[in-house]
Amino acid sequence: MKFLNLALDSIDAESATFLVKLDVFNPNSIGLPLSSIGYDLKLNNFRFAQGVIKKGISLAAKKNSLLELPIRVEFAKVADGMDSLFQSRNVNYDLAGAVGVGPFRVPYSEKGIVELENITQKSLIDKALEFLK
Repeated sequence: MKFLNLALDSIDAESATFLVKLDVFNPNSIGLPLSSIGYDLKLNNFRFAQGVIKKGISLAAKKNSLLELPIRVEFAKVADGMDSLFQSRNVNYDLAGAVGVGPFRVPYSEKGIVELENITQKSLIDKALEFLK
C-alpha cells in the first residue's frame, strides 16, 4: 500500500471531507472483497483522523487498485494541528489500521511524506463560500 495524496473534497460549518488516495497491490490470484477499512491517520505527528469505513471495496487480483477513501474531519477536534498543514505542500504522514477481509482483520501501516493537494487557505475559503451560497 502506498499513500498517494490527500485532497479537500467538501466543507461545511463543522467539518471537512478529504479524499485519501491509496495505491494498493493485491498479490493474490483472486480478487479480495474488503468489508471495512479502519484507519488512524497522523499528519506531522498530529492525529488528523481515525475511524472505520464500511463499504464494499474490491481489490483486483495481482494488480494495483486505486482507492479513494472519504475521511470526515471535525474542525473542533483538529484545530490545533491544522496550522501545520498550511506550512508546506509536503507533510509527514503515519497511516495505520486494519482491513476487513471476510472474517479476518489484516493490519497495515505506512509512513512517509505526501504532497497535499487543494489544502490551502484559499481553497478552504472558496469551499466555505460555496457552502454559504
